Amino acid sequence: GARWCIAVITFAAPSPYWTGGEVTSEWRNGTGGDFFPFLPLTVGDSQVLGSVTVDNDGDDDAFPVWTITGPATSVTLTNTTTGETLALTRTITGTDTIVIDTRERRQTALLNGVTNLWPNLSDASSLWALETGVNDLTLTVAGST
Repeated sequence: GARWCIAVITFAAPSPYWTGGEVTSEWRNGTGGDFFPFLPLTVGDSQVLGSVTVDNDGDDDAFPVWTITGPATSVTLTNTTTGETLALTRTITGTDTIVIDTRERRQTALLNGVTNLWPNLSDASSLWALETGVNDLTLTVAGST
């Protein structure tokens, strides 16, 4: 006769939140308009310094992807709101690009998309997130021109 089969479908969500469109902010030397009110930043011959306040108006922490173009001898990104720091010591030329991806299950630190930079991150570094609400960030790049 006829037979019955019972099946179960299970859905798994790696992150229980919807991710919105990408938002990009840049630290640059120049004159900022209404869109980038934190500019201009002071840029010296050997060091770039900057601070900015970022408002994460989402429902959960946001994990940034940092893109750094050379030249530089070291880069330090600090979330002064949480006290967490990401420090990278690696000399790069003007043609080099570093991408540090802090997103969950995608965490990488790559030079020119190929070279692994994990050994160049300080032991005290953390791939910190932007917490919900206001985050005060600082950037220091040594050896820049």
